[in-house]
Amino acid sequence: MFEKETQMLNEAYEAYNLDTRENLEDDILNYIRERIVENLDLLEEIILYTGEEITPSDILATFDQESNIRGLYKKQTNITRLENNFVYGEYITSCGNIAVECSDTLKTLRYFVKAIKTRNTITISDVDYDELNVKTALLVIFCEALAKFNVDRNLIMIVPFEECYYDNFDKVIYLDEDKKPHIKAQTNKFFIYLEDESLRNYVEKEEEVLKYHNKNYEILTGDFYEVINKINKEIPLAVAIYTKDQETAYKFINLVHSKNIFFNTSFVETEFIEDPKDILYMRKKIMYPLENADNSLNTDFKIPQNREEVKEEVLESPENKNLQLIPKQVNPWYKRIFECIKRFFKR
Repeated sequence: MFEKETQMLNEAYEAYNLDTRENLEDDILNYIRERIVENLDLLEEIILYTGEEITPSDILATFDQESNIRGLYKKQTNITRLENNFVYGEYITSCGNIAVECSDTLKTLRYFVKAIKTRNTITISDVDYDELNVKTALLVIFCEALAKFNVDRNLIMIVPFEECYYDNFDKVIYLDEDKKPHIKAQTNKFFIYLEDESLRNYVEKEEEVLKYHNKNYEILTGDFYEVINKINKEIPLAVAIYTKDQETAYKFINLVHSKNIFFNTSFVETEFIEDPKDILYMRKKIMYPLENADNSLNTDFKIPQNREEVKEEVLESPENKNLQLIPKQVNPWYKRIFECIKRFFKR
């Protein structure tokens, strides 16, 4: 069963990370706050029913506190243009599908907010799973708000602990202080994705260098999403894509889980990158050629612009020209929760 949910998580992660609408996270969270305020009496009713030792005021205060924490998603960017007409630098982004082993209501609420701010999918693995409690009421408020903003409801989930298979996640966070987070280990492997066969001669030259230095590498071709899934299962030290299509490169850089990502250039600048202290983020180093860096590889490629400060105006994200509607299909746990609790909500 969880294979299907994993696919839903992957699709939700992809769509949210490729969504470039300005101020999207703030707009979603502001709307969610309005919905929480409108339904405080419902939440109080459920608190009385479940006997939880919290108040509606605790819920609102926790939401406000977590919402006001400064997010790091693509807001710490240090990217510059090099003398050889290449762009080089790093930025902080999301890290994938995350499971959080948690039963506490207010901590669960915090991770719902974190999912929106960090652009990770977050699944709550609930030891005390129940379809009618404050956590599930909050889940419905959040998920329906996501849908209103055309963001996939599958961004957040609550599933029973025994049905949450941690091997399917990029990170597992245990809120028990005695357990350290489980994070997939980075390998020393190099991946090259040859998306455009006309660039094979460049890949062959890079392959010669990798062989000479006795590096563990693999050259991939074929379906874009199959390649992404393969790469993300191994967490390689570095990846490169060779393509003439800007949109494909943009997607690749945003979706692969590697700390060194190169577009139409070699692995020469590969290094070991430390992650931020907040384990919900990862730091990516990127490098790509600007126009005229190499006449045969002109791409005029532009990376997502840093939202606060950029050393040089070479960064820009493609517009959401064809923003797809959210899928109608949601995970089966949410369907049951929604049917159980929907009659309580104010329209």
